[in-house]
Amino acid sequence: FNRDILLTTGWDKKRIWIRGGDRAAFWDTFSYREGDVVRAHLICSHYGGTAGEASVHWEVALSDGAPFAEGHCQVEQPLSPGTVAEVCLAEFPAPAVEKPVQAVLKAEIHIGGEVSQNFWHLWFFPKDPWKGTEAFDLFDPAGKLEPLPTQAPVEGREVSGTRIAVATEWSENLARYVNGGGRAIVLVGCTSLPGIFPVVPMPFWREAVKIVEPHPAWGDFPHHGWVDLQFYSLAADGALDTSQTPGIRPLLRRLDARTMSLHDYAVEMPLGKGSAILSTLRFQGGLGDQAMDISRSPAALHLLSSWIRYLQQSQ
Repeated sequence: FNRDILLTTGWDKKRIWIRGGDRAAFWDTFSYREGDVVRAHLICSHYGGTAGEASVHWEVALSDGAPFAEGHCQVEQPLSPGTVAEVCLAEFPAPAVEKPVQAVLKAEIHIGGEVSQNFWHLWFFPKDPWKGTEAFDLFDPAGKLEPLPTQAPVEGREVSGTRIAVATEWSENLARYVNGGGRAIVLVGCTSLPGIFPVVPMPFWREAVKIVEPHPAWGDFPHHGWVDLQFYSLAADGALDTSQTPGIRPLLRRLDARTMSLHDYAVEMPLGKGSAILSTLRFQGGLGDQAMDISRSPAALHLLSSWIRYLQQSQ
């Protein structure tokens, strides 16, 4: 990103009418469902030494294959040093996939005798994230996970007897359910859990290493042991302080690069006769230009369904 000639990406802008206001509708630009149309606006920041005609070639491929889409653009106007302009639209449908995959979009621009290249990671997910998922209960009084897609197998809006519970708030009813042998996913946000552990405010991306621990709850969610931009709309501004809590099984950890302190974004822990996955990750998005809700983030939907399937299969 410090090159004199730099290619970068911009994305379509979307809008939504909410409570009488016309607002920006942010969405996850890094993850797509099968069949979604990807539209990457390639932008050139030209501070090189050459003025002249420019051409762009782009291609996109899965990490283990040949390109499945590509294109070539001749820039209409000659580019001179000091120009920042859109130079090409890389448009293609997300391919059919059996499981989530990572892809690489590459682009190269020629301006006179100068050449610049760049690449970006994208993630493609199956069309139906709920395949193989049984019905679950949802306790979400504040509506943080709305709108869930209509195919989500939500059976009840309260914690009942035998189904997996997904909750965005801790409650006495939920505590009784888990302690009695139930299993739950609790998306705690930045709210500390009395008697379990506190949540500490801290940045997700800055000066910290995120460690994806081996755990079957990840299922086929795509990662290489660390966090990339498939987590962009999941990034949280708080983490769990589990230092005084024995028996936890971490899923996603945060190692501070200054203090070397260790916190958690997601853990599985036993509670009475049951167990729960507790997490500060923002499945609802909503921070900055994160996806404005879970329905606009295929990555968030797939990760939630992966955790649900894990708990259902381990009952």
